[in-house]
Amino acid sequence: MEALVNEFEDMCRNAALVQEEILGAIVEHNASCEYLRSYNVTDTDSFKAHIPIVDYEDIAARIQRMADGGPGSVLCKDPVIVFILSSATTTDKRKAFPLTTKSRSLKNHADKISAGYRERDFPVGSFPTALAFMYAQPHGTLSKSGLPIMPGSSFYFTSQVYKERPSRSTSTDEVIFGPWWESTYCHLLSGLILRTEVDYITSFFAYTLVHAFNMLEAEWRNLCYDIRTGKLDERVKDVKLRAAVVGVLREDPDSAGSIEEVCSSNVSWDQGIVLKLWPKAKYLLTVVTGGMKPYIPALRRYAGGVHIMGRAYIGSEGVYGINIDPATEPENVVFTLVPTTLYMEFLRLRDNKLVDSSNLEISEQYELVITTHSGLYRYKVGDVVKVVAFFHESPQMAFEYRRSAVLSVSLDMTSEQELQNVVRRTCIEANLEIVDFTSHSNLSEQPGHYVIYWELKNEPNIYSNHALLNRCCNVLDRSFTSILYITGRRTGTIGPLKLVTVKKGCFGRLLEHAVRNGSAAGQYKTPRCIKSPKVLEILEGEIVTTYRSSEYLPKDHI
Repeated sequence: MEALVNEFEDMCRNAALVQEEILGAIVEHNASCEYLRSYNVTDTDSFKAHIPIVDYEDIAARIQRMADGGPGSVLCKDPVIVFILSSATTTDKRKAFPLTTKSRSLKNHADKISAGYRERDFPVGSFPTALAFMYAQPHGTLSKSGLPIMPGSSFYFTSQVYKERPSRSTSTDEVIFGPWWESTYCHLLSGLILRTEVDYITSFFAYTLVHAFNMLEAEWRNLCYDIRTGKLDERVKDVKLRAAVVGVLREDPDSAGSIEEVCSSNVSWDQGIVLKLWPKAKYLLTVVTGGMKPYIPALRRYAGGVHIMGRAYIGSEGVYGINIDPATEPENVVFTLVPTTLYMEFLRLRDNKLVDSSNLEISEQYELVITTHSGLYRYKVGDVVKVVAFFHESPQMAFEYRRSAVLSVSLDMTSEQELQNVVRRTCIEANLEIVDFTSHSNLSEQPGHYVIYWELKNEPNIYSNHALLNRCCNVLDRSFTSILYITGRRTGTIGPLKLVTVKKGCFGRLLEHAVRNGSAAGQYKTPRCIKSPKVLEILEGEIVTTYRSSEYLPKDHI
């Protein structure tokens, strides 16, 4: 592990040169493919001069031809081993990205480097035990050419790399592939059975961990009953999942009693249940940036003094950066560019100028543009980052927001980050705790307006406190700081904001809808800006109360 860390830091000392070498290797290897030939690309100079910046729609037809088994090398020379599906949480459209053995190998190497930094700061040994809330579909679909099409999590958990990983999970593999609710219940049950052996707790996203701990808070009596009697809850119906868990479940009244003693105390929940139930756990490992930031306070309540560690910055297209300071607080996680996994350029937001990693400016915002070994060339990822520092020559980036996750009804452009800040500040002022929230730009009514949906976690009678919730609606409307939004509200080109409270469990049902439509539960992220008509239809069926903000006045407080 130490050798990998040293190797990475040596690369970062010459990151600009390494990046140019990576681009040169990609171009040289794929120069014969149809796409590069169509732009007369023969070297890095001609690549930079001729290759356009593209979105997925610009290359979707070529990817489809590859999936259909079209003749020749369309985007890349090497054979594609799988098409990785995006999560598609903001729209109903899912993207499929080709993956080659080379790209997979580079990603795996970056994962090992990231693990090296974790082991340096929070050592758990060479073969630790993880309570891993992971989910996947056991099979994807097949393209016309016979290649699998599946989410990245499904590909990983069915791969040899997973089988040979240097760790073990408390759950059997069958738990990963079960129905979402049943899998989560069995992950918790397995983690409690082996609770004295757990070295760390992990998931892909913070949302998943918060959901799992919410379930623990609601279901601990049933879980203890299962452990006491050695009998699995009848709500777990999946045959393979049930057989696997029954095979390890044993009657253990002493353990059940210990768990009951912890969970029955309100102090345990208020001061961190994790360490009381899993005394060896050194950290929670999950994504805490971007859309996951709103879940940090709830996660911290459960974690208590156990450190919340930010995962690496990974997308369907590859690894963009790793967290080389695992001890940093989750709100402050930044990512150091990995020079060797892909070639990265940056589209500066203020003037749309494309620059490489050696020409970045601290405090500037950029949209990521990547070139990969698997056939993506100057592809806009859709993520906006801010450069905050350099580690030697390698830039360190803070994730800001997804460009697609933007509210807009006129000339205004409200980012995911600002939306999160507005909701968080309003909840703090009102002393409200919400389970989750999302939003929508309503253009079906004129003037167009923002709609915010939230599910409240407080006692049920909070839904009947109409005076407080109406006040929240007004404060939300007055808290957006964009001058274009403020001007639009004052001139009437943007209508009054609508606040919608939804039924308990609504956001869990949104997840279930996504899973039914092919998303992997472990990759699911609550969309902050809804664009899918079907998801909007579901939300409309979950409404409890609706509020509209009053005439726009200077900001007031609750």
